Amino acid sequence: QLVSCPESSVQSPESPFRGMDYSDPRIYEMVRAGEARGVFHIESPAMTSLLKLCRCADVDCLVATVSVIRPGAANEDKKSKFARRYLGLEEPEYVHPVLEDVLADTYGLMVYEEHILLVCNSFAGMDFGTADLLRRILIKKSDDDVMDELEAVFRACARRKGRGEQEIDTVWRELRDFSGYMFNKAHGAAYAIEAFQGCWLKYHWPVHFLAAVLNNRRGFYAPLVYVMEILRHGGRFHLPDVQYPENRYRVEDGVVHVPLWQIKGLSERFLNAWERTVSGGAFVSWSDFTSRTGVGPKEADVLARAGALRSFFPNRHEAVWHASKVKTGKRRSRSRDLFDEAGGEEAGLFNEIDPVKMAEWEAELFSYPISLSPAELWLADVNRLGTIPVKDLGKYVDREMEIGGIQVCTRLHRTLKGEMMKFVTLADESGMAETVLFPDMYRKFGWELSQRRGARMRVHIEWDDTESGLSLTVTDVRLE
Repeated sequence: QLVSCPESSVQSPESPFRGMDYSDPRIYEMVRAGEARGVFHIESPAMTSLLKLCRCADVDCLVATVSVIRPGAANEDKKSKFARRYLGLEEPEYVHPVLEDVLADTYGLMVYEEHILLVCNSFAGMDFGTADLLRRILIKKSDDDVMDELEAVFRACARRKGRGEQEIDTVWRELRDFSGYMFNKAHGAAYAIEAFQGCWLKYHWPVHFLAAVLNNRRGFYAPLVYVMEILRHGGRFHLPDVQYPENRYRVEDGVVHVPLWQIKGLSERFLNAWERTVSGGAFVSWSDFTSRTGVGPKEADVLARAGALRSFFPNRHEAVWHASKVKTGKRRSRSRDLFDEAGGEEAGLFNEIDPVKMAEWEAELFSYPISLSPAELWLADVNRLGTIPVKDLGKYVDREMEIGGIQVCTRLHRTLKGEMMKFVTLADESGMAETVLFPDMYRKFGWELSQRRGARMRVHIEWDDTESGLSLTVTDVRLE
């Protein structure tokens, strides 16, 4: 569901992608720079790192990378091998000369589902029906008895084709290692084309595109990340308002209006009643709103704290006070509502609530603040004196520097020794970066970090395997 883009930029209502150049270098530069957040399938930290690793420069690379990262293809460090071979830093290697034509487009690596069929047929002469059965078993990583039977068939076919036992062992091992969930090439191509189109939309209309991501509620990250992206691209936010009938993120002159559905604590019953009544015309007063929507006291309080009642009460403190006077359905009366609304004398006594408190309410109700930026709210207690912006990390390779940011994404991982480590994605006003706490750092700081939003870390900055992206190893965490 796309929000409205500037009409002059859209060539036809049927296809905004008409005339799109799939070799546009600006789009690939955006992808290589890790700026594809919000773009389906290529925005995760792992996918971002892989696209940087490959210095992705064409659609073929996009097709392969969305497949290389699948569990089946990712075995045995294939991601790094693919990147190095794609960039010409390492020569392709083929486990058998006959497979060069089959695996040429992926530099000797098994990446797509159909590679199983092609390898079995080209090397062993196995028919495609039997090879497809092997494909299914490898994907599911199950049924060892059937796997043993298929191995026997594979070996017998290969011997009839004149293959030596060592050759057979090598190719079979390659097949067995290519197990787990994987893509066929057509699937990868469909994802790659969709990803390119998403990048194209974000490049031309970043605020509109990210608002659409928020509307669809399907991004990889929490809404906070897309809000920070919108702010970084020059967008601004307006609080929801019960007077506006469009219950979706909408963009007007660079301002993103937050919908009522984003507010936690509003029931479907109320939202349906509100949409039904507001579509018939704006509410003329607070009492008109309460009587027409049947809002209850808890939902009135939520709306007040979210700033959604500012059409009636510009002062949010006053809005909360009036919300506290709302009665349940059985006890509500028209006369009582009018009496509460008439409290003009009290209204003059209300001071506006502190911006930090309002931002905390918003963060509780929306998952992100609006009265203050996320950085102003969650990094206020983080001493960033002497830290560097995330966007400048590349200037300090092979050095240790300190960065401060909001923890927007974390994931735990277990090492081969069974020890826990943690990946933490930090975001500041300039961008996002993934850091890694190896087991010793995780044991020392993991729990403390989980108790806070903002963090200041000292990281050792290195290039990745192809010197295309950065690897950030946490060496210390400041917890003042």
